Amino acid sequence: MQKYQIIDFFYTLIFGISNFRILWGVIKKKRLEKYMFPCLNKKLFGVDCLGCGLQRSIALLLKGEFVAAFQMYPAIYPLLTLLFFLGFNFFIKFKYDSLIKVSLTIITVLTIVVSYLIKMKFIFN
Repeated sequence: MQKYQIIDFFYTLIFGISNFRILWGVIKKKRLEKYMFPCLNKKLFGVDCLGCGLQRSIALLLKGEFVAAFQMYPAIYPLLTLLFFLGFNFFIKFKYDSLIKVSLTIITVLTIVVSYLIKMKFIFN
């Protein structure tokens, strides 16, 4: 069993490095917009959804434009904090982890909803 784990580790490492090189080439040449998915809700109904701006915000983060990423999608930092904590907590468990997960989830959802309502207020007024 240990032999297969070592092989799997090296396969994952090599696959991860090759994917990182491809991603870095895309980021370096600033062609991320070419690979983004269109918002189906915006195409069908003409109104932004709760997730509109997330892909562009991640692209801006990868380019190092942190303020522009926040302006594009204000919930990016609470969302990344939640995802980082969930990944960290997958490996390391501690006493109040469920309370932290619930708190981060509430903060993230509230940030998404409030920023969406503010954006819709400016669009429809």
